[in-house]
Amino acid sequence: MFPFLIQRIMSAIVALCISMTRGLTPIVKLIAYDDERVFTELQAEWNVLLRRSTCDNIFSTWEWQSSWWTAYEAGALWVIACRDDQDRLVAVAPWFIETQPGGERVVRSIGCVDVTDYVDVIVEPGYTRQVYSALAQQLLDESERYDRVNLCNIPEESPTRTEFPSVLKSCGFDVEVVEQEVCPVIILPRDFEDYLARLDKKQRHEIRRKMRRAESEARSGRPRG
Repeated sequence: MFPFLIQRIMSAIVALCISMTRGLTPIVKLIAYDDERVFTELQAEWNVLLRRSTCDNIFSTWEWQSSWWTAYEAGALWVIACRDDQDRLVAVAPWFIETQPGGERVVRSIGCVDVTDYVDVIVEPGYTRQVYSALAQQLLDESERYDRVNLCNIPEESPTRTEFPSVLKSCGFDVEVVEQEVCPVIILPRDFEDYLARLDKKQRHEIRRKMRRAESEARSGRPRG
């Protein structure tokens, strides 16, 4: 997992960020939410978008995100929804602004840092460049609201890690991407038959024998010793 830290640079050139969105189609429009009505207004669309996105996991579901916020309310909510020219939801940046004990205001993802294994910007494939450019512009426009951005627990393969940093740098941000944790991953077969096909002949025979025995005992209702 990879968090990245974004420091604001006062000499940031806004024109660089704006120019990146020109010529990109389709254009996206942003709607920022600063209260819990976001979870009501986006409930019907949230998981539909998630299933189309590159980060379809339980931690980005409407149920997990809204429940986490209800439980912790860790700062000032700042969720940014992105819609295309047909008003279809194509991205959600589920963020909030946390004020730390020293007074520093940090933009974080809902679920960050503990409790939630992965957090991410939910983006429909094909819209990543437009969405990240629009989000970078939003961060520039709203720079007085925060002092730093710290997005944690981003999966290694996420375009938020691979694409967003370069967009931010082009907009004048100082970006640092660091490895947070190493997460072991096991790629599972599509189904049980695929799993059996990966085993050697002896193991397949033994598993099938035990399955036949278990099925026979289930039908008879008398397990054998």
